[in-house]
Amino acid sequence: MRVLLLAALLAPTAAAQTTFTVTTTNPSGTGSLLQAIFDANNQRNGSAPDTIAFAIPGDGPHTIRPSSELPALIEAVVIDGLTQPGADCSTWPATLMIELDGRNAGSSSDGLVFEIGGGSTVRGLVINRFGDDGIDVEGEGGNTFECNYVGTDVAGLVARPNQDDGITIESFDNVVGGASPSARNVLSGNGQDGIELDAFDFEAGRNTVQGNYIGVAADGVSPLGNGDDGVEADDGATDTLVGGTGPGEGNVIAYNGDNGVQVDGASSVRNAVLGNAIFGNTDRGIELQETTGGGQTPNDPGDGDDGPNGFQNYPVLDAATTFANTGTTTVEGTLDSAPNATFRVELFASEVLDADGFGEGEVFVGAVDVTTDAGGDAAFSVELAEPVEADLFLTATATDADGNTSEFGEGIEVDFLDNVSAEDGPGSALALALAPNPATADVAVSFDLAQTGAVEVAVVDLLGRVVRRFSGARAAGPHGVRVPLGGLPAGLYVVRVSTAEATAALPLTVAR
Repeated sequence: MRVLLLAALLAPTAAAQTTFTVTTTNPSGTGSLLQAIFDANNQRNGSAPDTIAFAIPGDGPHTIRPSSELPALIEAVVIDGLTQPGADCSTWPATLMIELDGRNAGSSSDGLVFEIGGGSTVRGLVINRFGDDGIDVEGEGGNTFECNYVGTDVAGLVARPNQDDGITIESFDNVVGGASPSARNVLSGNGQDGIELDAFDFEAGRNTVQGNYIGVAADGVSPLGNGDDGVEADDGATDTLVGGTGPGEGNVIAYNGDNGVQVDGASSVRNAVLGNAIFGNTDRGIELQETTGGGQTPNDPGDGDDGPNGFQNYPVLDAATTFANTGTTTVEGTLDSAPNATFRVELFASEVLDADGFGEGEVFVGAVDVTTDAGGDAAFSVELAEPVEADLFLTATATDADGNTSEFGEGIEVDFLDNVSAEDGPGSALALALAPNPATADVAVSFDLAQTGAVEVAVVDLLGRVVRRFSGARAAGPHGVRVPLGGLPAGLYVVRVSTAEATAALPLTVAR
């Protein structure tokens, strides 16, 4: 149900920016939140949105329990719970002093509803126990939601569910959260999704979800899952950004009752899922679902199928090795997708995989841009900025230039290669040795094979790019390969020799 004000639709007189102050927890009357919304709706904004501020006497937190659904907001307004004395989002967990409790508002009530007007901001509120959504956004977009607890108690630690979604957005250009911890929302404990981006009745596009805790408590650790998905983009939602590539932009999306992120419907495309911590969800980390049932979507040759996010193919990881001698982790894999296109491949470490061996992504560990050839194939080898512990699992996603992100690929376990030891000497796994080192024009790579088979010699730079590669079949016994170094900039590289049975690597300094 939507409560619209006739008086607000009769062209109220424009006025300067005004602050309406809530001074009581009463559900109605002078100084109530209900009255402040009436007043804000009935006064046309001037050069900036009006503000609903809070100055309720006494020690907080203060709980407001509406006796019916609040009127929809039809003018841009800043609802600022941080104006209440004692509230603070500058440190985390936030201290919030205004709780909006919907237990008396009716079984189909939303907490805050935004219609017609856009450009509003909601910050510093706890919104819980409503019969439908905590926040419902329709019509005009451009709204910002930051530093709110939606679906929890005032401490952000105990579930106080809104019965449907924490936030439902059916409009454009809204921002939920941000890169700074002071903008973080806790969207946890709700009956359905933490946040739903839904284009069924209206449209939903170009929305950003960053830096939030979705399915965990305000401590960032304790499970507090939503009943369904953490984030759902469905029925034609487009151009969503969940996370990002900058510091602080990734969300924690964990312990939700279905998927971490679900992109649902053939027309839901260009929904990028980047740099998040996604783990512990009941079903999949990322689900691309066109019909009911779901499940891992298999890769198809050339990636020509259509569907949610174009059913973007996921990367296939072939090897992940942490080397004792360099203290680095190298990951190798392939991607089969659209030809002559560039993709961002993101890599994640997790303690466990899903039951079918596919992953979620608990910790973002690195990314590499890969470009497919005319056949749609690309191979990549990347050295991670920080080593990954052995026995963890790595998984990967691929995102195309339009922002279509794949599901997580199949996970592989990180191997540990102790190819330098005091007893056996450098490169002992294959008796690997380099001479000279440092080198200028070329380097002699010597190694010893236990049995006949294929061998690859590669020189890798510190960005994980293979800059020299030689491969072929070799007989058992000692071998030497001279690798030319002309054209390589001075610096540190890794020479890696790989067979079906073993891999060895040694650092190489190229001098100029």
